Amino acid sequence: MDTTSTTINLSPFVFTAIQNIYIQNFNQAFEQISHYAVSLFYILATLEIALFGIIWALKQQEMIGMLLFKIIKLAFIFFIISNYSYLLNVLINGLAQIGLSGGNTKIATILFSPDLLWKFGFDSSISLLTLAVQYGTANIGMSAIYLVLGFGILFMFALIACQIILLIVSFYLLSLMALLFLPFGTFVLSEKLFTRSIHGVMKAAVKIFGLIVVLGIGIGIWMAQSPGGFSQSTTLDQPLGLFMATLVITLLCWKIPSILASSVGELGGELFNKTSGESITGTNVSVAPAVANISQTAAASNMASASSVAGIQQASGTQSTATTAAGSNVSISAGSNVSNTGLSALNQNLSELTKAVKVQKEGISRDTLTKLKSTFRNALSEKK
Repeated sequence: MDTTSTTINLSPFVFTAIQNIYIQNFNQAFEQISHYAVSLFYILATLEIALFGIIWALKQQEMIGMLLFKIIKLAFIFFIISNYSYLLNVLINGLAQIGLSGGNTKIATILFSPDLLWKFGFDSSISLLTLAVQYGTANIGMSAIYLVLGFGILFMFALIACQIILLIVSFYLLSLMALLFLPFGTFVLSEKLFTRSIHGVMKAAVKIFGLIVVLGIGIGIWMAQSPGGFSQSTTLDQPLGLFMATLVITLLCWKIPSILASSVGELGGELFNKTSGESITGTNVSVAPAVANISQTAAASNMASASSVAGIQQASGTQSTATTAAGSNVSISAGSNVSNTGLSALNQNLSELTKAVKVQKEGISRDTLTKLKSTFRNALSEKK
């Protein structure tokens, strides 16, 4: 960028001079960054195609449709990068035409030459300050009123001109950053940089649109309120009317663009996301639920093992062996009769054991194993 400074004197042309210096430097930067953007696009597009090929080989599925959508996506981003300056002009000119359809056409010139707007307020303010000097000490009250009105109108017109420069410069700067981030939309891991940059440019353009609408209507109000200069024959209500009208328009110029920009939503849609991110994000496995399911399955197996022991004791007259989850084997002698009292105690203990097993998610504790052994020993001793 050109860092040479130009001497700027206090005049109505000071705002246009400042704005033109920024725009000239940004135009030079566009030419330089566009080359880097194209080179970066080739690198990231190659990585995206290579990653897609690896995923295709691993999944071994039909992905011709995804490949076609990915090629369309890359072609779309390359088209934006190659025609970036033209698309920006179409965007800003289209919004300007919409904004000017219900307002004054002079705003198109004022937008890129804010000195015309400030000169309009500058002449009225200077005439009021001149009146304040003429009244002097002869009429201190009128002198103070014209002094406040003159400086107030001059300050508010300066704020409006600053808002014009702020929005124009921010639009160019955001567009410059977006040009650098556009190639990242080709790569699945950095595509949010692409959407965020485009979203920022759209919001900046909408802010300019809001400013055009407000100033387009405001110029008509200023033309009706101010004759371009005031004299001693001018009544006080005219400069007061100009002051209040300028105050309202200044507030609108600073608030309306932000309100409109807040209504601009982010880019959405699943067309390109499914073609690029589905293969990667679709293979994620939830580990925590699986662990919980395994713990629940183990607990259920422990309860089934305990219940099977009771079933074997009631139905079988042959020798059987009940193996617990901890590896403890209990041998039950065949041909012996189990009393009802022993079976009732065994069932009660097994129900308590089942409740304890439900609480345990990491297996059977040592206390539970001890209780299980003592239960079977009591059952065997009662049979004898």
